[in-house]
Amino acid sequence: MTARVTLGTKAESLSRVSALLRSGRVLALMYFTVAEWRAKRNEIINAITDFTEYDQTLIIRSSTRREDSAQHSAAGEFLSIKGVRGSKALGGAIDSVIASYGMCIDDDQVLVQPEASTVIASGVAASCDPSTGSPYRVVNWVDGPETAAVTSGAGAPLRTWYHVSHRATVDPPETFLKNVIKLVGELEDLTGIRHLQVEFGIDKNGHPILFQVRQLTNVPTSIPTQKHHDALMKVYQRLRDSPPDHSHPGVIGRRSIYGVMPDWNPAEIIGIRPRPLALSLYRTLLTDHAWSAARRRYGYRSVGAPVLTDFAGSPYVDSRVSFSSLVPADLDDSLATRLVDYYIDRLDSNPHLHDKVEFEIAFTCYTFDLDKRLAPLRTAGFDEDDSRTLSRSLHALTKKLLSGLGPWHADQQSIRELARRRLHFANQPAHSTSRIKRLLNDCMRYGTVSFAGLARGAFIATQLLSSLVNAEVLSPPERLEFISGIRTVAREMSEKFRQLSREDFLARYGHLRPGTYDILSARYDETPDLYFNWHRHEPQMAQQAEFHLSAPQVRKLTDLLIRSDFPISPSNFLSFLGAAIKAREVAKFEFTHNLSDALLSLRLLGEQMNIDTGDLSYLNVPTIMQLSGDLAHNTGLVRAAVERGRAAHEITESIALPPLITSCEEIWGFEMPRTQPNFVSQRRVIAPVALVAEGNPIEGCIALLVSADPGYDWIFTHGIVGLVTCYGGVNSHMAVRAQELNIPAVIGAGEIRFHHWVGASTLEIDSANMSVRVIA
Repeated sequence: MTARVTLGTKAESLSRVSALLRSGRVLALMYFTVAEWRAKRNEIINAITDFTEYDQTLIIRSSTRREDSAQHSAAGEFLSIKGVRGSKALGGAIDSVIASYGMCIDDDQVLVQPEASTVIASGVAASCDPSTGSPYRVVNWVDGPETAAVTSGAGAPLRTWYHVSHRATVDPPETFLKNVIKLVGELEDLTGIRHLQVEFGIDKNGHPILFQVRQLTNVPTSIPTQKHHDALMKVYQRLRDSPPDHSHPGVIGRRSIYGVMPDWNPAEIIGIRPRPLALSLYRTLLTDHAWSAARRRYGYRSVGAPVLTDFAGSPYVDSRVSFSSLVPADLDDSLATRLVDYYIDRLDSNPHLHDKVEFEIAFTCYTFDLDKRLAPLRTAGFDEDDSRTLSRSLHALTKKLLSGLGPWHADQQSIRELARRRLHFANQPAHSTSRIKRLLNDCMRYGTVSFAGLARGAFIATQLLSSLVNAEVLSPPERLEFISGIRTVAREMSEKFRQLSREDFLARYGHLRPGTYDILSARYDETPDLYFNWHRHEPQMAQQAEFHLSAPQVRKLTDLLIRSDFPISPSNFLSFLGAAIKAREVAKFEFTHNLSDALLSLRLLGEQMNIDTGDLSYLNVPTIMQLSGDLAHNTGLVRAAVERGRAAHEITESIALPPLITSCEEIWGFEMPRTQPNFVSQRRVIAPVALVAEGNPIEGCIALLVSADPGYDWIFTHGIVGLVTCYGGVNSHMAVRAQELNIPAVIGAGEIRFHHWVGASTLEIDSANMSVRVIA
C-alpha cells in the first residue's frame, strides 16, 4: 500500500487529505503555530474573520505535536471550543486552547474551522477492531446535531455497528454508514495506514464530513485476513445450511436463534471468548447432557441435543433446543411446536429480552397469575383450549414438585453423596491423573445433573414467589425480606468470614474461584490476600428475623393454594420456596468443589510436566480423559493439545459476533445492542474498586466513572489498573487512552451493570473474554 499522504498534526492531516478526498469533505480550515499567534495576534484574527466571514460560528481546535502521533494520540487531552463568534471571543478562545497545552512549544498549532451545521449524525469509525486488530470497521455514532457526543463518552443514545472489512458492504442499519465505510477505506488507501480512527459528521444529504483522522496506537496483531475470512465463512455456512427440521430427538420448531445470554447464559458463566478448557468443561459437565437429563426428570420434554454450540469458539445457546426442553412432556407435538415457534418469534421481535427468556417469554411452570400471563397467546393464534391444555400441564409438573413426588429430594441426596465421595480420595497425590478423572466423573455422575434439577426447582420457587406479589399476598419489600432471610451459601460465607480464623475460613471456602470453569482464575486459598482484606473490621450483620405472614396473609395464601389445588399448607409452602432456593446454591457449592479441585490437580500436574497454567487453559476434557500414569506420554499428549487449542483460540479472539444471532448475514455486519459493554485491551485484572467522583484514592485500583469524559484523562497518571464507565463507546477518547496504555477497560457498561459494580469492593475485568466478575 503506497501512501500518498503523510499524517501529521490534526490540522496538517486534514489539510493534506482535503484536496484528495472523494468520499467525504473537509470543512474550510486555517491553522497557525503558537509562535505565529504570539507574534502576529491581530493579523491572524483579521485573516480568520476575512477567511470565514465575520459572523460565522467557529470552532477553535487543538493541534499540538503531542496529539495523533504513531505512539500517542492524547485523545481529548486538550481543549477545543465551539460556538465562537466575534473577534474578542475568537482571541479569548485561541488563548484558552493554547493554555490547555501546558508547556507548549513554538510549533504547536491551533486549528480554526467553521462549525458544522445541519449535521444529522456524528461519530467515530475505526478501520479495525481496536482491541484485537481484527479486520472490522467499527462505527460508533449518535443521531442528531451534537458532534462530540461519541468522543466525549456522554450519556447519549450511542449506536455501534460492526462490518467485516474484507466483505462487500451489507445492508447497514442506516444508509449513510455505507458512505462512512467508503471514507475509512479511502483514508486507508491515501495514508497507507491500516489502523485508523476517523471522526466524522453526516450532513443532511447523508454525506460524511471529516473532522479528524489519526493513527490508532497499540493495536494487537490480528490473524491474517484470509484466515479470518475462512473462519467466518465456516460460521456463515453452518448457519445458512442449518436444516429446518432438527435432526436431534425431541427438538422442535422451524428455526433457531442463537444467543450468549438465554437459559444457561454462557456470557455470564464462561464469557464470550472462553479459553478452550473452560468451554470444554462447561459443555462436558453441564450443557451437553446434564441439563436435559434434569429437565426430563422434572417433567419437561426429552431433548437429545446439547443446548450449547459454539461458533469459532464463541459459545451460544441454541434457543430452539432450549425452548423445546422447557415444554411440558405431556403436550402433543402440534401444540409444543407452535409454542416453541411462538417463543422464538417473540425473542426475535424483542431481542432485549434475551437474558430474561424464562421470565418474559417462555411459560415453564404454574404460577398464581398464570391465566393473566397466558393472555398474549390469544393474540398469537392460540385458542382457549391451547391455553387450558398448557395450564394443566404446567400445573401438574409444579404440583408434583410441591408434593415431594419428583426427584427434588433425591437430587439433594446425590449432592450429599458427591461431598462424601470427595473425601475418599482426598489423600491421593494432588497431581494424580486418576484423581483428576475421578473428580470430574463424580462431578458428572452425582453433581451436575442434580444441580441442574435443583436449579429448575429454584427457578420454579422464584416464579411462585414473584406471583405472590402479583396476587397481592406479599408486597415487593416483603418478597425481598423473605429472600434475604434465606441462609444461602453466600450469606453463610459472609457470616463465617467474621467468625472463623483465616485458616478455618479458607479450609471451608478456599476452593471457590471467581471463574468457576477457568483454570486461570485463582482459588480463594491460592491468593487469599488478593480476594480478602483480613484486617478490615466487618460490622456485625443484623440478626435476620424469621419471616412470618400476618393472619390476613395466611388466609389469603390458604385460599390461593386451595383454589390452585396445591395440597400444602402456607407454612410448608414458604418453607419449600426457601429450601429450593437454598438447595440450588448448596448444589453449586459442592459440584464446583470437585471441579475446582480437579483444576488445582491439573495445574500441579502441569508443574510436573513443566507446562504452565496459561498453556493448560488451551486443553480440553477429551485430552484430560486420555491422561495416564506415564509422565512422558502425558507431556507429549498435552503439549500437542495445547498447540491445537492455542491456534483455535487465536481465531476465537479475532472474531466479533452479535450477542443474538438471528440471521447468517449478521456474521458480516451487525448493530450491537445498546446494552452491550465495550471491552478494551486483551488483559485481565483483579483489583479494588475506586469511585472517582467520590474522591476515592485510585492508584492500583479499577476506576469507576459515569461517563467516558476526556476531562478525566488525569486518572491515567495516577496508576489505575482498570477502568469502567457507565456511558461511552469503543471509540470514545477514554477508550482510546485505555487502549494505548493497555489498561483493561469496560466502556459503556450501562446503568444496571454499572450500579451493580459500584456496590462491589473488588472486581475482575477479563477483557479478552469480555466478562466482569464481582470478587467481593
